[in-house]
Amino acid sequence: MEKSHSWRIFGIATALFLLLFISASIGKAQDMPLKTAAVPHPVSDILYVKNIPCEQVHFTIYNALGQEITAGSTYGTISVSDLENGFYFLKVKGKDFQKTSKFMVK
Repeated sequence: MEKSHSWRIFGIATALFLLLFISASIGKAQDMPLKTAAVPHPVSDILYVKNIPCEQVHFTIYNALGQEITAGSTYGTISVSDLENGFYFLKVKGKDFQKTSKFMVK
């Protein structure tokens, strides 16, 4: 086999490998769980929901007993000034994801 022909085959094989590797990596990145965060902790007035897509999401706040306290929609901020001190759970639901985080009101 000619030297230049061998290098061409090696180059094509390398390109195919990289293409398959990148495609597999992109698929895994889309399947990775979304890590939302409710900050600050503890919160007193405004709860900021971090790491959500740039879309309006639905949220529900539950108390420590699992009772629904309030619900609504947000782009990342939720007023919690009406909540009593204690621990709560925040369920955030978007088009392609759902995540629950806990937070404390103080």
